[in-house]
Amino acid sequence: LALGGFVRRKRGTGAIHVVGIENLFLPYPDGTLLVSNHPSLWEPWMLIGLHARQFLWSPNRLPWSTPDDTNYVKPLYNRWMELRAVPIPRSNGGERINGEAMLGAIEDLTRILRRGERVILFPEGGRSGSRKRGEEYRVSLLGHQTRPFKGAIIRRLLEELGELTVIPVGVDRPWDFRRDVRGGLVDEWKDMTVIIGHAITVTKEMRVAEVLRVLELHVLDCLDQSDRPLQSQEVGVSP
Repeated sequence: LALGGFVRRKRGTGAIHVVGIENLFLPYPDGTLLVSNHPSLWEPWMLIGLHARQFLWSPNRLPWSTPDDTNYVKPLYNRWMELRAVPIPRSNGGERINGEAMLGAIEDLTRILRRGERVILFPEGGRSGSRKRGEEYRVSLLGHQTRPFKGAIIRRLLEELGELTVIPVGVDRPWDFRRDVRGGLVDEWKDMTVIIGHAITVTKEMRVAEVLRVLELHVLDCLDQSDRPLQSQEVGVSP
């Protein structure tokens, strides 16, 4: 409710502009995955806050978030997120991912989706600006960018569930290329536009690379619907 009040206030002042909010509340099949890009540290909170209206009527329908274990959950001031989060272990500073912890997270997500609940997933594997060596941005027709989506979690979910209903979300805000995120403390607030697309279905019969490309294209298409003027110096492409 606190997150819902925060998001409502930001929407009222124009600091958050939401396009397609009705797409969050359509009667989708059970077990929906909400897939978003991740330009800042605000998304795991903000996307939950958009569901506050749904929470009032049915608390068990509040979505589960999948924050980075290191930046979001380990700091004591963020432990409250474990109430409705499945922490995702990610490599940090060249360290290898804890495989056992990752398998545990995937098992938790599978159970949650089988119960008919909703999960928020950030398949870039980190913030949009934290591009790793060798990665090339995926670029939309209008020049918006995401990092290439990672497939380990989605592949395992498809193997277990057979198919996934996915709601694509594009979060558009001035790009933040800082690598230091100050131990999980949120970035300085900057206005953002959130575009929520129409649900799509992906199945295990599709190749993982094909599934990821479909999801990338849908998120990029959402970003292209933003009403914020694109600044070419923000994304490093020609006007």
